[in-house]
Amino acid sequence: MQRLRVRTKARQHDYEIKISRGILDNIGEEARACLGGHTRRIAIISNQKVFDLYGRRTIRSLSASDFLVCRWLIGDGERFKFLGTAEQTLAFLGKSGLERTDAVVALGGGVVGDLAGFVASVYLRGIAFVQVPTTLLAQIDSSVGGKTGVNLSLGKNLVGSF
Repeated sequence: MQRLRVRTKARQHDYEIKISRGILDNIGEEARACLGGHTRRIAIISNQKVFDLYGRRTIRSLSASDFLVCRWLIGDGERFKFLGTAEQTLAFLGKSGLERTDAVVALGGGVVGDLAGFVASVYLRGIAFVQVPTTLLAQIDSSVGGKTGVNLSLGKNLVGSF
């Protein structure tokens, strides 16, 4: 497995990128190692297409590492990267009982990662966030930059966080 450490100016936000063939089958172990023993619940945010391909494997691995897993599927494409989708997703996290020590997993490409990351950063003033990029662009861009956000009718990524 290759590991890259991303260092930020504010050291408390440093993070690690792990790259490995077959890592999805071990995502539960990797998440547990990163999140620690206090994390009980994980909400997977994805879209139907990606979830159909990778969802069962992801849930199986996370459950095997003693996470209680719930899932929320958003629509596919940029047209779902708006505050309305974020609000629905935030309501789902609340109804699912996620607490400060819990986490969000983004299973998908750029739109899923941007929306899930934004929601994780504002829910309860910020909970843990794990990116599982499934597209080449997300693997080299959106999942490693630490930027998350949603669009407004005035333009792209006008509401977001790092």
